Amino acid sequence: MLKVLLVDDEPLALANLQRIVEGFEDVEVIGSTGSSTTALHIAKRQRPDVILVDIEMPGMNGVNFAREIKARIPVQIIFVTAYNQYAVDAFDAVALDYVLKPVDPERLAASLDRAWTQALVGPILEAIDQRAATLKGPLTDRPEPEAETVYWAPTDGGLVRILHEDIDHIEACRDYAYIHTRSKKYMVRETMTALEGSFAGSALRRIHRSHIVNLNRIQAIQSTAGRRVVLSCGTALPVGRKYYDQLRAGLAPTPSTATPSQ
Repeated sequence: MLKVLLVDDEPLALANLQRIVEGFEDVEVIGSTGSSTTALHIAKRQRPDVILVDIEMPGMNGVNFAREIKARIPVQIIFVTAYNQYAVDAFDAVALDYVLKPVDPERLAASLDRAWTQALVGPILEAIDQRAATLKGPLTDRPEPEAETVYWAPTDGGLVRILHEDIDHIEACRDYAYIHTRSKKYMVRETMTALEGSFAGSALRRIHRSHIVNLNRIQAIQSTAGRRVVLSCGTALPVGRKYYDQLRAGLAPTPSTATPSQ
């Protein structure tokens, strides 16, 4: 049973949200309130799995509330709001999802399904990490194999394991993004800013406000009719003006350490 706390300062919106959520199977509403302060007390006492919270609220707004409660207890946050301009702040607050009002029951159900998957998978992944650390034990002299770099893609069907090296490029599409791999395309509800942060330090670099590419897939940079890159799969993507220098720097060869012949 997924335990859910509802937080919205508009009584009609709160009542409508509760009506929708109570219609879902395997979901229990453990409390509802119009006060973020009261919600903090309820959450610390009842330990919900998910909190559905509005952003525009008097006193402590939803984003600050999310940061405050996540610093105290492990909980997933889904923002339910009429304003889409807060999306970046919402995901910076490590929100699981961002649902716009008027609430579409099917959209909210998909979001809660993701929360249910996270609630199941999270402890398993944590247990695996702890077991792996235990197995390493004191063998500090043993060389460790190079770890595969993995991104767990939050799709509507749950979490999907994708190796960084398998990704060709990523493109933005409104509230979603599409991750293109060598063999498949995955739709994820993530902002490009959040994805750029997830792949920081890897070969996946942002080249446009709507595109991230794997530098290892680039075959050519063309300057005709605007700059663009051509990938090994044949896909051509535009390069934003402010990203061009960063792209060239990322593609620059490592200087040779060989001594030049005399």
